[in-house]
Amino acid sequence: MILSFTSVENEKLLNSIDVVRDFLEVFPDDVLGLPPKRELEFSIDLIPGVGPVSISPYRMAPAELSELKKQVEELLEKQMIRPSVSLWGAPMLLVKKKDGGVRLCVDYRQLNKLTIKNKYPLPMIDDLMDQLRGASVFSKIDLRSGYHQIRVKEEDIPKTAFRTRRFIEGFFKIVMPLTQLTRKDHHFVWTEECEKSFQELKEKLTSSPVLILPDPNKSFEVYCDASHQGLGCVLMQERQVVAYASRHCGMTTITSDFLEMVKQKQVQDAGLNKVRELLGFERAEGFEQDMDGVLRYKGRICIPQDEELKKLILEEGHKSKLSVHPGMTNMYQDLKRMFWWNGMKKEIAEYVASCIVCQKVKVEHQKPGGLLQMMEVPKWKWDSIAMDFVVGSPRFAKN
Repeated sequence: MILSFTSVENEKLLNSIDVVRDFLEVFPDDVLGLPPKRELEFSIDLIPGVGPVSISPYRMAPAELSELKKQVEELLEKQMIRPSVSLWGAPMLLVKKKDGGVRLCVDYRQLNKLTIKNKYPLPMIDDLMDQLRGASVFSKIDLRSGYHQIRVKEEDIPKTAFRTRRFIEGFFKIVMPLTQLTRKDHHFVWTEECEKSFQELKEKLTSSPVLILPDPNKSFEVYCDASHQGLGCVLMQERQVVAYASRHCGMTTITSDFLEMVKQKQVQDAGLNKVRELLGFERAEGFEQDMDGVLRYKGRICIPQDEELKKLILEEGHKSKLSVHPGMTNMYQDLKRMFWWNGMKKEIAEYVASCIVCQKVKVEHQKPGGLLQMMEVPKWKWDSIAMDFVVGSPRFAKN
């Protein structure tokens, strides 16, 4: 095993110890390669019947991608990782350390769900402390890059595969012959395989369309266009495309014209005007006015008691091309993310119930109750008691 020093002062102190000074190879500055083969190897035992799991890589900022690339190249140089065509794949992420550095981690949560857990009793801390009685020397050791000092069984290595974002498909496989030439203690011999790799890489880089890698130190340009059907934009840098984006207009898209109309209707609503006067007080808790002057309740737009405006919202939420006649519950959940008004849930239920299309299509799928059956005659008085409640009947004056 390779041990690590905890600080510079500890390093000086350890160098003064005879056993440490005689075995300095156990305390190197870095782990330079794979550990030697030992009797103990890490294994991943899967639950019978499960198959490979592959998760797409997480999106990262340019600075994170730069750090990720740096650490991956270091691991490749040390041969602790290698290019893979495994059916398994886990995403990677960067975690900040206490000292301000960044640790490269792999999210194996989905793989862990498929593994057979090791079941063994954990010792009680009190029992461990009792075993220290009589000891006069206490020591603490730490392994440098401890997880990199345990080999994985050869048959389980494909399960540990991870994925990184590369803008050229199969980049590792393409450049592998060229990467071999850059390693230390390797003779530079340009073979036919290297020439083929070089030409294929040039073709990939020059073929269209290719997105350039953004430079955070340079300015960006955004070209956008919009219509009632959708939105589209292109992010460019120095007249080269960095990324494309587009989306369809749906229930979550609120235009500025609609907000202006709601704002005018709110001013005409006496109830909402009273709420404006109470803004900042406990009686108007949850209400606020945004930068555009639109009154909101817990972030949702307050709709005044205007029948035409509410009808417009209900029709958009129920009959538009993107709504496809949702039921009362789904429609209420969709609209309440953006709008609020008194009696909103009741009005949505009444609107859905009055929809002719829903009445024709959404028929009952429950099994019919069948014919009424005769009840058994009780064998003794008060043996069986039943009561029916009839409500909603009209009231009549007493004779």
